[in-house]
Amino acid sequence: MVFDATRKSLYWMLAGILITMTVFAFAIILSMFQSSQLEIPEEFEAEILALRFTHSEDCFAYKDVKTGRVFPNTIDPVKLNKDQLRRCYQTSSSSQGLKAFNFGIEVDGFTQKPLMTNNFILNRVKFELPKKNVFVKSGDQFVETQMKISVSR
Repeated sequence: MVFDATRKSLYWMLAGILITMTVFAFAIILSMFQSSQLEIPEEFEAEILALRFTHSEDCFAYKDVKTGRVFPNTIDPVKLNKDQLRRCYQTSSSSQGLKAFNFGIEVDGFTQKPLMTNNFILNRVKFELPKKNVFVKSGDQFVETQMKISVSR
């Protein structure tokens, strides 16, 4: 009779430890699943960052001087140069800059060689974003062409 109480308390102590370990394991598995579901793909993140090149007047987007309207996906050829790209997007000159997204930009018919951000390395292109249809303001008309953006990291 004396050992029954000891046996029961030993059983419940081991059962409590086992239940606690199971709850912790379940919590860890749930946390790992959640973080894998919330991870943003690199290509999507680069695409969102690259939108600034065609949508921001600080980058290459054309801005009508009369109305002040910025035309998305329309490039001002005067702005299509390395200095404008440097003002628009620049990464750190330290080793951290190599870990950031670095872009090489080509506009068919308007750039002889790619415009590259300060840490873009041509032979380390990780992926290319899908070619984007853009317009280029040429005189009084808009010329349709394609923009190719390469990404190194």
